[in-house]
Amino acid sequence: MNVDKSTAGSVLGFILLTAWSAAAAPEINIRSGERVGFIGDSITQFGVHGAGWITLLQDAWERAGLEDLDMAVSGTGGGTAEPMFNKQLPPLLAGNPDWLFISCGVNDARVDREGNRPISFSTYTNYMTRIFDTVRDAGVKAVVLSATVVGEDRPDSRANTNVAEINSWLEEQAGIRGLPYVDMMTPIREGRERGWYPDAKIKMRYKYTTDGIHMNPRGDRLRAVTILRAMGWDQEVLARLNEEWKDIPDGVSRNIPDAAMSGRDYERLEAYHAVTGKGGHPMPLLHGFRPGRTDPAERERILHELFTEIDRLDLPEIE
Repeated sequence: MNVDKSTAGSVLGFILLTAWSAAAAPEINIRSGERVGFIGDSITQFGVHGAGWITLLQDAWERAGLEDLDMAVSGTGGGTAEPMFNKQLPPLLAGNPDWLFISCGVNDARVDREGNRPISFSTYTNYMTRIFDTVRDAGVKAVVLSATVVGEDRPDSRANTNVAEINSWLEEQAGIRGLPYVDMMTPIREGRERGWYPDAKIKMRYKYTTDGIHMNPRGDRLRAVTILRAMGWDQEVLARLNEEWKDIPDGVSRNIPDAAMSGRDYERLEAYHAVTGKGGHPMPLLHGFRPGRTDPAERERILHELFTEIDRLDLPEIE
């Protein structure tokens, strides 16, 4: 993990310890030495890069004084409830986790070009019920995460209507089974309602995702903060962590393996594009830096020129 933990013994570290002991919700009370599992789709798979949401959670827990945490992650691109139950869950449970964060529903909610739902709601609930039952019978403490957007810029789409149906069922099941339920969708919706860059010339489609589904650096931080808030963490602590996480060097390495940069720099490029209409959105721009597309020296020249101009501007930041 490429996270600077120099603040762990500082005032922030003290605040974190205090927040953990005083405010942590008993439903999600992870302890030192425990094995924490995560099961999900590509959003989980991508959560373990330099500033992925799972990596950020581990960083926060370690700053709070938890030691020797063993993180076990099973995330598969395109993952749905059926293969999660049949293929991903058995090896995870074989590792005897103490906790399992369950994130499933995005791909089950998707629709085809004709607007049909390839995976029925009953198929989804059938396999999720099996997952919940199997995890319970194994003596593992489950945490249920809601599904998130399928088309961030289309909240009323058929797919997002399906997501809402899935999340309603997940919340109901968590209540019946006495499991912690974390609403991951509402913070995204509320964040979009807070608006975009002031006086922007370009209204970009996505605020928390790179493509309408997968998290960008802001989205990864939001996922981690949302889970920590559900655990009772203090808002001031979360704000300070969120600010520090922006400077992790490989904050977007999931998306651009050979063009890693911090989340802060990614968002500076985003702000520059939105406010001035220049430069291009960070994702297409950075995807062009992949091997075989742009010479590394040329890449550095382009970015140097962009950031030199950005440094001369007083660009806003948003969350």
